[in-house]
Amino acid sequence: MQNGDGANDPAIKEALAESHNKIGNIFSVRFYENMRDTGPLSLARGEYEKALKNLTELVNAHPAEARFNRLRAQTIANIAGVLIELKDYAEARRFQKERIDIDAKLYASDPGNIYWRKALAAGYYNQALQCRGSGPMRDPKTALESARMATILSQERNLEHLKLYKSLVTDAAEKARIEELLARMREKPLEALEEGEAENASGAPVPALPPKTPATPAKPEKPRRHPKR
Repeated sequence: MQNGDGANDPAIKEALAESHNKIGNIFSVRFYENMRDTGPLSLARGEYEKALKNLTELVNAHPAEARFNRLRAQTIANIAGVLIELKDYAEARRFQKERIDIDAKLYASDPGNIYWRKALAAGYYNQALQCRGSGPMRDPKTALESARMATILSQERNLEHLKLYKSLVTDAAEKARIEELLARMREKPLEALEEGEAENASGAPVPALPPKTPATPAKPEKPRRHPKR
C-alpha cells in the first residue's frame, strides 16, 4: 500500500470520517440529555471537524465523486447544529449556507436524482426552521424563501414542509392554496407517499461508489432539537 500506512486510501479516509461523525453524534446526544453542560458539544464539534478534514481531503482529491460531497455536506450540517447550540450564530449561518450550496450543486448535476433532491429540500427546511421565530437566527425573509424552496423540491407532497411554509407565507391566496392542499392530503394520506417523515432527515441514501471502493450508505442526519422559545 502506498506510503505504507494507507493514509491516502479513499476507503480508509471515508471510514475515518464516518467514525468521527458517529462519535460526534454520541456527544451531541449527551448534550441533549443535560443541556446545562455544554462540554459534550465542544467534544462533538471536535469530532465533526476531524470528519470534515478527511472529507475535504477526499473531495479535493476526487471532486467528481458525488458521495464524498454529500457526506461532506452532512458533516457541515452537523457542525452548524453544534454552533447554534454554542451560540456562534454567524459561523452557524456560514456553515448552513455552505451545506446548501454543496447540495444545490449535486442536485444541479443530476436533477433526476431523488436523493439529491431530498437532501437539498431537507437543507432548506432546516434553514427555514432555524431562521423563523424570535431568536438570534431570526431572518423572516430567508425563512420564507427556504420554506418555499423546500416545498417546491419536495413537490408539495411533504406534510411537514407544507405546514411550515403555510405558517410563514403572508399572501392570502397562497396560504389558502396550501391549506386546501393540506386538507386534501389529510383526507388521502397515501397520496403523500409518506414522504413527509422520510424527508425530514437531511441525509439520504447515497448511490454506491464504483466497485473498487466499498460503498457505505450515508446515515440520515436527524433534525436537531432546540429548546422551545
